[in-house]
Amino acid sequence: MELTGYGAYLMQERHASENTVAAYLRDVGQFAEYLAGQGKELTEADGETVARFVEEQCSPMNREAQDAVIVRENGQFVVTPSQTGL
Repeated sequence: MELTGYGAYLMQERHASENTVAAYLRDVGQFAEYLAGQGKELTEADGETVARFVEEQCSPMNREAQDAVIVRENGQFVVTPSQTGL
């Protein structure tokens, strides 16, 4: 997979920083590996494939919101912190 041209385009035409280009290339590389595991090339990706990839990558971070809880156990207060949902 050749992404050098894409990196040059981002820097020269889109004026992206080196860190942005590195992140984009890393993300596209991960997606290309995902596609290769399915026997596909980057040029064969469609919207459904992209959505499935994003869902699989993000699902470990999804969680339900939870309020903090304070209970008293054996004369001590035990605090379970809140959790922000995503």
